[in-house]
Amino acid sequence: MHIGIVGQGLAGTLMAFRLMQEGLRISVIDPGGENSSTIASGLINPVTGRKYVKSWQADRLLEIADRVYPAMEELLNISCYFHRPLFRMLHDHQQAELWMQRAILPGYEAYLSPDVEFWKAENSGLRRSTEVGKVYEARWLDTEKLLNTFRQYLLDTDRLFPVAWKPQDTIIGDLHIQWKDNLFDYLLFAEGSGIVNNPYFNWLPIQPSKGERLLINCPSSLDQTMKASYFIIPYRAANTYWIGSPTDFNATDDQPSPRGKQLLEEHINHWLSDSYTILDHAAAFRPASRDRRPIIGFHPGHPRLGVLNGLGTKGVSIAPYIADLMVGHIKNQYPLPGEVDINRFTYPYETKSR
Repeated sequence: MHIGIVGQGLAGTLMAFRLMQEGLRISVIDPGGENSSTIASGLINPVTGRKYVKSWQADRLLEIADRVYPAMEELLNISCYFHRPLFRMLHDHQQAELWMQRAILPGYEAYLSPDVEFWKAENSGLRRSTEVGKVYEARWLDTEKLLNTFRQYLLDTDRLFPVAWKPQDTIIGDLHIQWKDNLFDYLLFAEGSGIVNNPYFNWLPIQPSKGERLLINCPSSLDQTMKASYFIIPYRAANTYWIGSPTDFNATDDQPSPRGKQLLEEHINHWLSDSYTILDHAAAFRPASRDRRPIIGFHPGHPRLGVLNGLGTKGVSIAPYIADLMVGHIKNQYPLPGEVDINRFTYPYETKSR
C-alpha cells in the first residue's frame, strides 16, 4: 500500500511516521517554508482556560504523545521532547482559591499542585512577584527541530516531493489516485489552513486564526515555562525565550503585524525586562474547526481522498492521536470516533455512489 500525504506540518509528519511504523509506503508532498507548526509553542498543556479545566482527551493524548515522540527522537537521533512543568500566573486571591478548589477534584490530582507558590521577583527571574499554580503533566516539543530533521530524513530516504500539490496534477480513480507519475492507494491532505484552497475539502467549517510569536534574547534568570496573558517559554539557548501568542480571527494575511508585536512586547516589558533583543517575529494561520475538534476521515464522494485538519492551537498533543486513529482506520477499518469523524459535517454537494 502506497499512501501520499500533502503537507508536512505536525499532522502530516505524525501521519507519515505512524504509517512508516506500520510498514506502509509513504510519500510526502510539501514545498517547505514556515507554517503554523514550525513556529508553534510546542506545548502540551493538559489543563487550560480561566477555570483550569482538563483538556479534551487529556489522559489519552498524553499517553500517545509519550509513546510516539520518543520513538521519533530515536529514529532521528535527536532530543526534542521534554517533560516540563507549566506555571500559571494567579493574579488575585479569587484565582488562587479557584485553583486550589479545582486541584482537589477527582482526576485533577495528577495535573495540578494542591497549593499555590509565591514567586519573589528577586528569585524567579520575573520583574514582579506573583502567585503561581503548577501544572505537573505539561510537555514541550521543539517543533521546528523535529519537523526540519524529519524533513531531511524524508529527503534522504526518497520519501519527499518538495513541491506544492496542485489539483490539476491529480487524477482520481476507483482503485488509485494518480498524482503526476505516482500512484497512491490513498491521498491524505494535512494542509492546515491551506485547506481553504483545496477543491475537495474547502467545504469543511475550518476557521483559520492568526497567531504570532517573538523569539527574544533577554537577561533574565527565568528557567520555567509560564503562562500569564501569553506564554513565556525558555527556548534552546540560555536567555532565549519564545513569547506568544495572540489570536486573531479577523486577520486578512499571515504576516507579522505591528499590533501583534506590540501586545507581545507589552507582555515582555511587564514580566521579564525592558532590555531585550528580538531575534525573530513570525506569524501563521492555525486551522480550527467550528466545534473545536479535529477533523479526520475520507471524502464523501471520493473515498480514496482523506483529510487531517482542525488541530487549532493543540497540534502537538492532537497530531499523534489522530494519526493513530487514521492508521487503525486504514489498516484495520476501525471506525473513527464520531466527535472527530468528517461525517459529522454535511457534505453540500451530490456524492457519487460507492
